Formats: sequence, C-alpha cells, structure tokens
Amino acid sequence: MGIQDRKKEPMAISTDYLTGLTTLSAWLEKGVSEAQRQGRSLLVSYSKPVEPVATLHFFEKARQQDLAATFWERAEDGFSLAGAGAAFTLEADGTGRFDGIERDWHDLVDTTLIEREEAPADLWGIGPALFGGFSFEDEPEDAPQWQGFPAALLRLPQVQLAARADGYYLTLNALVDEFTDPAIEAEHLLKLGLFLTEDSNPSEKTYSKENLIGELEDLKPAVEWKALVSRAAQEIQDGAFEKVVLAREVGLTASEPFQVAVALERLRKNYPAATIFAIADGPKCFLGATPERLVRLCEGEVRTIALAGTFPRGATEEEDARLGRELLGSPKNRHEHAVVVNMLRAALGEVCQHVLVDEEPRLLKLPNVQHLYTPVLGRLAGGEKSSVLSLLKSLHPTPALGGFPRQSALKWLRENEGLERGWYAAPVGWVDSRGEGEFVVAIRSALVDGKQARLFAGCGIMGDSDPEVEYTESCLKLRPMINALK
Repeated sequence: MGIQDRKKEPMAISTDYLTGLTTLSAWLEKGVSEAQRQGRSLLVSYSKPVEPVATLHFFEKARQQDLAATFWERAEDGFSLAGAGAAFTLEADGTGRFDGIERDWHDLVDTTLIEREEAPADLWGIGPALFGGFSFEDEPEDAPQWQGFPAALLRLPQVQLAARADGYYLTLNALVDEFTDPAIEAEHLLKLGLFLTEDSNPSEKTYSKENLIGELEDLKPAVEWKALVSRAAQEIQDGAFEKVVLAREVGLTASEPFQVAVALERLRKNYPAATIFAIADGPKCFLGATPERLVRLCEGEVRTIALAGTFPRGATEEEDARLGRELLGSPKNRHEHAVVVNMLRAALGEVCQHVLVDEEPRLLKLPNVQHLYTPVLGRLAGGEKSSVLSLLKSLHPTPALGGFPRQSALKWLRENEGLERGWYAAPVGWVDSRGEGEFVVAIRSALVDGKQARLFAGCGIMGDSDPEVEYTESCLKLRPMINALK
C-alpha cells in the first residue's frame, strides 16, 4: 500500500504518494541544509506506520531487483525486520573491528535527523538500523567463497520494514550532502518503498517450490574429521585446553539456483523457536535458523543464553523424555555447558550491576535435536554507556563456538580445523541509532551462491568425546538446512 497512516481508511495510491512525497521532500531538504551548514554528509531517516506487509516478500522483491537485502525474524517475539538497498555501508577488520564499527556508527547517528511519525514509546526496530555481521576470525583468510562477507560488514538499508505485534513501520534512509536534490531523492526512496510493499499482505504469501539437489559432499572426508576429533580429545586430556568446538563443512549442488525465499519459509515454519536470518547481495546469501542468541540490549537490559550440550530427539514421547533426562544427567554435556555459563556470567559481570543465571540448565527441544539451555540476564551499571556492539567484543566467540580457554582453543582451530569459517559461528544481527539491538550466533546456517551451497555444523569436543557420536551429532545439526534447501 505504500506510506500511509494505518489509523485512517486507505487512500488512493496517487493521493498517498503525493502526500508522502511532500513530507519526505521537506524532511530531506532540512537535512541538506544542515549538511551544508556542517560541511559534511548527514543521515536523514523517516519512519511511518504502514499497512501490513509480508517481510519475506519484501526481502524477495529486493533480491529480484538486485538490491542488497536482509531478513530477520524471531517469531517468539512477534518481530520481523527486513531491509533493501544500502544508504551506506560500514566495514572494518582486525582486532579493533567491533570498536571501529561502533565508533563510525556513533559518529554518523550523532548528527542524524530522525523522524518517527506516530511511533510508540517502544522504538524497537523503528528508525535507522545497521544490519549485517562479522566473521568468526578478526582477520579471516581471503577465501573466494566468502568474498563479499568480510571481517565486519553492516549496512543501513535505504528502505526498512519492521513488523511488530502492534503494527508495521516503514523507514526510509538517505545519506545527503550539499549536492543532494531533495525532490529527486524523495521520489526515488518513495517509489522504492511503494514497490517493495505493494501487493504484499502477510497472510497471502507462501513459498513451496521444490529443488532437485545432488548428494552431500564432505569437504573433509568423514574418516579425517573423526580422526581430528580423536586428536582434539587427546590434547584436552593432556591439558592443552578444556574444550574446543570443531566444525564441519559440506557442499550441496542443485539443478538450478537455490530459492532463498523458499528456504526461509521452510525454516520459519519448521523452527518457530529459532531466529531466522538472511544477508544477501547479488547471487550470494548467508542464511540460517539459529537457536542461539548471542546478545540482546534493550532499555539497559542485557540478555544472552548458554547453549551447549546436544542429544537427538526421540521417536516417541517416552524415548524423547528418556533422552532428555540422559542429557541433563550427562557429565560430558553438563561440563561443556558449565564452561559456557561461567564465561557468560564473567563477561556480563564486567559491565552489569546485576547478573542473573539459573542454577540448573533447562532443555531446549528443537525438531531434530535438544540442547542444554541456560538464560543469562544482566542490567547495565548506572553509569555504564554501552552498545550492543561493544558487548559483542566481550562475548565473541563464546566457548560454545570456539572453545575454552579462548586463545589456546582458537590457536588449535587455526592450525588443525582446515576450513574457512567465514561468517559461520559468528555474530549476525542489527543495531539501531541508540546502540540497542540484537545479534545471534550464525549456526544452523548455509552460504548459498547460485546453484552451490556450503552448509556448516559444529560440535563441542571434550576429553571424553566419541568421534562416532560427534559425527552423528553434526549430521543432525546439518539436517535443518538440508531440508530447507532441497
């Protein structure tokens, strides 16, 4: 329907378009004048309620126009966020990449002109927000498959759509300077926004296309990967480190380009407790359905979770309950889980005045596996000025993704794992102009490039790990993305 007041009866598109164009042009003109006064580029952002829009359809239409596109959905929160195009892009690398992105974002939004029409007091997802991610390593190898996904890449979309329980909100973003023509920029943004949101009622859009795929290809033969598990377990027994998370990478080829929207639709249907994400540019898209939140910052409240320790689901209720009890009582899995809990408690304790952690883990039951799960909640200290980006620096990678102690485990992985993780097992998410937002850990994920896909899974290796058990567990963790892409 385009930009319009959802509290009024829908107007004709022509009337709505002219009204929106006048309002947006005036706001951009104000931004251009301020940019001239300051002698620098200035971000202008305008948000307004709109009629219900299917965020996945919005994402897919952006991809069809060869625009950079992002998708984020957490069904449990009743929240979805999609973006199209790039008003600007921030990149960084090295050990200072989190600080660099945070500094550049703060410098930009410090002078931003932001207008949120009829926005509720809770601004979650409404207004300008960077969306993107980071690589697992501070300085990743220059692997061809990960070209376009550097050490840190976050984009501000030209057009954003937030779907919340209380309504839908469209945000238009532009970086202007003294040479920007407000009328031309407004017309471009508004036409793009109208195109992406028209004919897109959430209840009417479904994706169900099948795709013919070949056999999975282990990029490291199973026998070699199992031998690596044995070596890691032995070195843990010898005291080199306490835990290491070993990843697998498999290849998948289709008869025609993978349909990303189809895969996302299947993931959101089959894994409603997961966060569904996609970051796309051109034929490449990194997508997944992760059960693991890395960090969420909202109104000074910090939330993260410890997720480590895995068993399969049972074929019957009785078998499933038995397996759950065995997981809760497993010394290996309880130890692996405790390592993650202790690290998260310590990391949040450095910036929070209160940290709450359950004494006993719970079970998180997903369709194919069940995990040990412990939520961790903190509140920033009164004088602490932090953003979700600065919290990332303290948390990534947790022992659930790299190992413990961190540096010795990561060193072993660099020397032995033999694959380029890229953005796998790394933070992906979004941050708004206030520094609030949410990042998850990109597990249960795949990198799609046309007809080719690379799928990833990891297992926490302890001193008593059994290679056969770990390999079986990794196959279970690959299953969600295989089913989504087929």
